[in-house]
Amino acid sequence: AAANLAASFDSPGRAAPTPPAPQADETFGSRVKQLRHAHGLSLDELAGQVGVSKPALWKWERGEARPRAAALERLAQVLGRTPGALLFGGEPATSTELAPAAQGTLQPILDAARDQVADALGMDTAAIELSVTIHAHARQGRG
Repeated sequence: AAANLAASFDSPGRAAPTPPAPQADETFGSRVKQLRHAHGLSLDELAGQVGVSKPALWKWERGEARPRAAALERLAQVLGRTPGALLFGGEPATSTELAPAAQGTLQPILDAARDQVADALGMDTAAIELSVTIHAHARQGRG
């Protein structure tokens, strides 16, 4: 399984809790429920943070409905996962998996890459968000 590292440049420093990664054979609803519990959130609290009704979230958890794209993005952000990891299983989308030394080493590289992408597209740097995928077999080192 691949671990995703989402580089967020707008709100550094606040680490979310890192609950166990849901299993790939779980359903979307069971992953959402497991992560909600791991974050210590009630249905009301998570629904409020995502901007949906409690019954809508309840239906997602029971497998009776799926969120629309915008709600899925907000849900993934609150639960610290990518939308794909919520839908299909996978590991957290947080930088907390990396050792602090690695985070310090990567940040300047990611900042420079973000600046280069913004320049190439003629856009403001604030409009660019980068993500890095680190494959599990590559964590042992190069080669």
